[in-house]
Amino acid sequence: FEVQANKKYGFNINAVNLYTGLEARLSFIHTFQTAFSPEPLLLGQTKQESDLIYLSLNAPLSPRITGRITHTQQTQKATCRSTVALIGSRCNSNLTGSKSSSSAEVAFRLNSTDHISTGISRTTLDNQQQLFSPTADIVWQAFPTTVDSQQISIAWRRDWGKGVVTVL
Repeated sequence: FEVQANKKYGFNINAVNLYTGLEARLSFIHTFQTAFSPEPLLLGQTKQESDLIYLSLNAPLSPRITGRITHTQQTQKATCRSTVALIGSRCNSNLTGSKSSSSAEVAFRLNSTDHISTGISRTTLDNQQQLFSPTADIVWQAFPTTVDSQQISIAWRRDWGKGVVTVL
């Protein structure tokens, strides 16, 4: 690929209540990229776009217990067009996808060096694909693919001092 454009913009906002310890975060990033495939069997123009939003809330629930919730949402679109590429090559296709992930976590401070936490998260992936002929006729469209998964975790963290930390 020969990169023709690679543009990104975004923002990040962090807010902390110094009296209660409540912390909120909001982040956003947008990317737009274009490239050209100079290979004689492709000669394709590729465009990709992606948006990502991240939200989180972290709060002390007691002097030794903290809670956190997060949500991430990402969408992606990729298109490649060529007048010479064969069907099924890495060009003449549309790909779209989205990813959504939410989590909740509770952490307990046992003492000044040890923390135990448990969390639950849910992730959903949605993908769609279309293949085109060189004349841009749709010749194949995949059924939308959705993957939904849920994870449960338990972790122990130890601070050994002098910047050394282990997590199990």
